[in-house]
Amino acid sequence: MALRLLQIHYHRLDTDGFIKLQIPHAYRMLLILGGEGKCMVDGEWIPLQRGSCCLLRPGTYTAASVSTGEGLAWYDFTFEAFPYDQKPVGSSGDAGQGDKVWCGVIPEHSLAQAVDLAKRLYMERDNQERVERFRLNVVFQELLYWVMKDLGNEAVGQAKERITRIIDYMERHFQDNLTRDMLAQMAGMSPEYFSRIFRKETGRTLGEYLTNIRINHAKRELIRGQASIGWIAEYAGYGEQYYFSRKFKQEVGMSPTVYMEKQRNHVACLFPPYVDHMLALGVTPYATMMDRVHPLSSQVQRSIHLGEQEAELGERNLSQLLQIEPDLILCSQYIDPKLEARLNRIAPTFTISYKQEWRRVLGEIAALLGKSEELEEALSRYERKCHETSTQIKSAIGEQTVALLRIHADQIRLYGGSRHSYTAPVLYGDLGLKAPDLVRRLAWDDYWASVSISHLAQLDADQLLLVVDPGCEEQLQTLMDSRNWHDIPAVKRGNIYRADYYTWMSSGILMNTMKMEEALRFLGP
Repeated sequence: MALRLLQIHYHRLDTDGFIKLQIPHAYRMLLILGGEGKCMVDGEWIPLQRGSCCLLRPGTYTAASVSTGEGLAWYDFTFEAFPYDQKPVGSSGDAGQGDKVWCGVIPEHSLAQAVDLAKRLYMERDNQERVERFRLNVVFQELLYWVMKDLGNEAVGQAKERITRIIDYMERHFQDNLTRDMLAQMAGMSPEYFSRIFRKETGRTLGEYLTNIRINHAKRELIRGQASIGWIAEYAGYGEQYYFSRKFKQEVGMSPTVYMEKQRNHVACLFPPYVDHMLALGVTPYATMMDRVHPLSSQVQRSIHLGEQEAELGERNLSQLLQIEPDLILCSQYIDPKLEARLNRIAPTFTISYKQEWRRVLGEIAALLGKSEELEEALSRYERKCHETSTQIKSAIGEQTVALLRIHADQIRLYGGSRHSYTAPVLYGDLGLKAPDLVRRLAWDDYWASVSISHLAQLDADQLLLVVDPGCEEQLQTLMDSRNWHDIPAVKRGNIYRADYYTWMSSGILMNTMKMEEALRFLGP
């Protein structure tokens, strides 16, 4: 098969843009560089995203559209293709033979190479010198190789990658009318083959999978309890409330109204600070991720242990969650979005922002768990504890300043005044203690500031709490052997206290209570 590149254009559509493309009498290839939109091919809309590639037969009507987001950018190639012993394919009746369009998504490892070649062709497209035109055709054939080696090969590994991309698309567009034919075209497969591969990779039919996504999104909104059943039906892509209610009961075994009022007993909590808040509300997590030496681990011994840190969440943990079937999953906003999407397929998943005042986090969790009365009781107990502890400490140290220093791997960290940090909300907020000048100068608006040993002589705190990370005893000894260490005023006076790492480097209403108790032991009467 011989190929000859005819033209190459670059197109960009911004929000709400629409363009009709000239009908060529040759083959066309659209290579999408970025954004999201859709392409109309002879009256049928096909979704487009970065990496999408469409090959169109001659005479195919084409238009492109984008309604929201960052816009859509692509290269538009027209080319002739013909056997070596026959005339070129053009307007002589080839259009209409077989499929007019064939679309798929190029894997990232091939896409980078394809985009580089496309850019090179575009930049040199106006060169009319015969040898250079020949060279450009060679480059174009290399481009087609990088496209076709993935779009034309239905190997198992590549098919799995395409199904993963389709699932990601379904997660983002679950409210749309997603048909098998449309998704099959996106995957570059025939509808029948697509259905077969989809079920092989997921264990469910396309319809079952889409229903699961929509029902879990509906569950999330029902648990939040802030929207009407009608709104949730529309949001989940069902439209009509009666149909949604019937479908929901068929899938879940109870009506949306009953589910909304259902006690949430099986909560998987993947972020230790939120385990803290749950326990303060009187709820023991069904499953947790927590270090076994964490001070609160003794209170969750009956919970299913999924691991130590949310950041380590992997395939084994996902398999465990799938088996234990939690009612809902709690995690932080730091979780990988791809993992969040997979968690949502297991149970309604709530990512709660950790970068906010901890009382707001506690309030959000109480609302999800239906524990408003327990919330008020927990906060009242805490405020009483704050007042009592603050009064006792201030009676002992008066207006003296307090700081916290942390030995962390190859750094010395002086903790600041940010209300989102581990320490400041308790030391300088709830207890109302005074910060020394060096803290205010270097770290008052931050979590912490890295300080050198030479800085330490300027640490003008009257009272100093010292936290040492596990495994950092050698660094501590090096520091304590230095002359600068003995020049610190608090060290000279003997007002330095070894604080517990887990107590001060954790957060939550229970851990904050433990901070106050330890501060009282160090600084109180």
